[in-house]
Amino acid sequence: MNKKVIASLVIAFLLISSIFGFVLSYQAQDTSVKYGKYRFNIIQNQYITNIDGKKMSFLMLPFDVESINISEAKSLLQKEVWTVSYDQNSSFAEALADAQYYLEYQLEGKRIIERALLEDGQLPKRTCMDATDVQLVIELREANESDIVVSGNCIIISSFEPIDVYRQTERVVYDVLGVMQ
Repeated sequence: MNKKVIASLVIAFLLISSIFGFVLSYQAQDTSVKYGKYRFNIIQNQYITNIDGKKMSFLMLPFDVESINISEAKSLLQKEVWTVSYDQNSSFAEALADAQYYLEYQLEGKRIIERALLEDGQLPKRTCMDATDVQLVIELREANESDIVVSGNCIIISSFEPIDVYRQTERVVYDVLGVMQ
């Protein structure tokens, strides 16, 4: 055989084998993150872990929402029955509605959640005025700053941007499920 052909085959073999090596090493990388006693696997931009034997998917890691202070709200979050209302007239009402549904979905079997609106509409109207010792009301609102405030038996989650309401909601979910303390 010609030396040029042999050299070309060797170079081609090295290139192809290096590509396979890169692909295999990329797949072998650990795509998981540990937080406390939980290991989160990163799959298609979601963070998946087992909680009480159930596989659960999250939008953000606990590290992403640690800075959100919910210490005032912790005792209220222990209530079994919640009403989650949002401002349907907000400029990001869709994000608020998503957050409302997300709370209900993630906490299924952990809390009884009624969906409502802050104004008259297709869902019942419920505000902080409807909160009782037995039933927590959570109001999701657009505001000039993002904050979580307690008022009586009500938690007001105010968000400056849609991403804030997702972060705040995720923080509440992690707390109720015991992932974060």
